[in-house]
Amino acid sequence: MRVFGALWLGLRGRRAVPAGARTIGYAGGLTLPLVIMVVLAVVEIAAGELLVPWWWLRLVLLVPGVYGLLWVLGFLASTRVYPHAVGPAELLLRFACLTEVAVPLGKVGAVRKELCGRHEQSIEVEAGTLSFAVLGTTGVVVELTEPHEVDLGKRGRHLIERIRLYADDPAAAVTILSGARLP
Repeated sequence: MRVFGALWLGLRGRRAVPAGARTIGYAGGLTLPLVIMVVLAVVEIAAGELLVPWWWLRLVLLVPGVYGLLWVLGFLASTRVYPHAVGPAELLLRFACLTEVAVPLGKVGAVRKELCGRHEQSIEVEAGTLSFAVLGTTGVVVELTEPHEVDLGKRGRHLIERIRLYADDPAAAVTILSGARLP
């Protein structure tokens, strides 16, 4: 349901960002693949309407086709509605409307640009590093001053010492994160 809620927020031009927080966008890397999926969903719906001669079967095919189209549009919207956010007290790491992890800014240490393109999942924890990747890539590394436990829901709880994240503009993300950790 959060996907459809994100679609509603996106249509209204709103974002789910805490008051006073600065955002770090990551939607740019996902836009093209998701737009291609939207186009393919529209083609699928049109093909069903044009090629299937029975009205009742067209209706049966139309319902999941429209649902799928709305879901992909909602997911696309959620990548913009739920950006990473740096508030006065915490760093919110997000992947669309599916995952949100909070890290206290007091634990944010060194921040740097570093391209890494070997991630197999969008959200993964490996050797104390939490990664929020887009298309298998991250571009910003955040070293923590002390270990922090994160809860990834079904993926379990993990103790992390480092964060890798994808940002549309890694240099701006480093500037935002470096400025946020200053006393």
